[in-house]
Amino acid sequence: MPAALSARSLIATLGLLTLGTSASAECAWVWWEEYETAMARSPTTRTWATPVAFPTQAACEGHLTRLIETWEAAHNPLQSVSRDLGGLAAEFRTESPGGFRTSVRRYCLPDTVDPRGPKGMK
Repeated sequence: MPAALSARSLIATLGLLTLGTSASAECAWVWWEEYETAMARSPTTRTWATPVAFPTQAACEGHLTRLIETWEAAHNPLQSVSRDLGGLAAEFRTESPGGFRTSVRRYCLPDTVDPRGPKGMK
């Protein structure tokens, strides 16, 4: 349930990006990485890497495009990549025959958007 809610929040947030592209084009863009690891009969773990800033949307997307091209050029049958969100995100997956799976979701987002969701009160 929390994962579905988090995914819905991310989709809603990213949907708002399409409405304000002219305003967000002048801000910094941030490269986010979300790692997910799963093993047979073990809980899935999720972690976020430290975000990296880019001066423009084009610079961030260019970085993502180069990474996708490098990944695809490897021609590894255990790896796959899918691009989504209008080119602003990609998911890189690796699966091993033993049931070990990793997924890295990489996002290019305006610096005003945090894909981890709103900060809660403690």
